[in-house]
Amino acid sequence: MMRSKIAKSLLVAIAIGVIAWPSRSASSTNDANLYRVGRIFLQTERDYELNAQGAAALARLHSHLKDALANLGFIVVDKAADSDAVMDGDTGEWVTLDGPQPDPPKYSYHFWLRSSKHAVDWRTKCDIASRAPQAEVERMAMEGVARNLFNSWNKSATKAGLVVGDKLP
Repeated sequence: MMRSKIAKSLLVAIAIGVIAWPSRSASSTNDANLYRVGRIFLQTERDYELNAQGAAALARLHSHLKDALANLGFIVVDKAADSDAVMDGDTGEWVTLDGPQPDPPKYSYHFWLRSSKHAVDWRTKCDIASRAPQAEVERMAMEGVARNLFNSWNKSATKAGLVVGDKLP
């Protein structure tokens, strides 16, 4: 009886872990001045034409990212000229060419933040394996991107001698 209860609990824990498994990392070529970035413009222009589905997906991502950044104290502005840096990114879905598709499906999000004004070039990657609805996966990914940016911002601010809390000042 006890073995059955433990097995059921373990199965539930494994199932919850499979529903959403985020993997995040951040890297940069130059983020020493990242603490100077507080106002961010989310790039909307593309060198290529988006179909209606792609444009809708980009709008959803930006909406989730804007909320996630605001929750951490960043300010998202409407014009690049009003910003400290410009953020852009791309997304992808893992596809297996010679076998069954990943289960749960895996999604990849790559974002970067650049500022010539403050000499910042920051990048992050967030991979998520989840059976959750697409909107929920996008929300989790954008929260991960924003959290990675804040963590890097926090390290930069600390190195610059600033006292930092759980949000931008």
